[in-house]
Amino acid sequence: QGLLNETVDLSLAGDLPPDGQPARAIGYRQALDYLQREDPKPNDVDAFMEFINIFAATTRQYAKKQMQWFRREKDYIFIPVNIENNAHDRVEDAADLVMNMSLLTRDEYEEELDLNGLDGTSNVNDADLPLSARTRKINADQAKGMKFFLSKRHVLLEGSEEFEGVLKNADDCTARMQGLQSL
Repeated sequence: QGLLNETVDLSLAGDLPPDGQPARAIGYRQALDYLQREDPKPNDVDAFMEFINIFAATTRQYAKKQMQWFRREKDYIFIPVNIENNAHDRVEDAADLVMNMSLLTRDEYEEELDLNGLDGTSNVNDADLPLSARTRKINADQAKGMKFFLSKRHVLLEGSEEFEGVLKNADDCTARMQGLQSL
C-alpha cells in the first residue's frame, strides 16, 4: 500500500524518471507497471493479484541470488537465527554470537571458516562441523526446498476488509498516476 503511494508521489514529482535506475529497482518497477497498465478497471482483483505475485516472485528470486552469492563467498560466517524466537531474542542471540566470534583468535576464526565436509564428498558428521559451516549447510538445504515454493498470504487475504482497503488505495493510486478522476 505504501509502495504504491510512494511510487505515485515520486513519479508525479518527477523524482522517478522512467529511464532512471530507481525505476528499474525491485518494487518500483513492478509498481510502475501496475500503476501504468492500459485500460485500468476499478476493483480489478486479477491485475492487483498479478502485481502482488510478480513483486513477491521478483523479491524471492533476488533473495535467492543473494544467498547463492553469500554461500560462494568463503570469508562470510553464517550466523544461525531461530525464527521461532521473538525479534528481540533473535537480535540478542545473533549479537552474542558475533561478539563471541570477534573474540576468536585468528586460528580459531580460520577454523570457523573451514568448509570441509560441505562439498558432499566428505564423511564429516554435521555435528562435527564448525557453527558457520553447519548454518551454511542448513541454508543450502533450505534453498533446495525453495525451488518449489508457493507463496501463501497470511494477512492480505482476498475478500477480507484489509484486502478491500488496499485494493481501493491501489485504484486511487492508479487514477492519480494516470490523471483520472477515479477508476
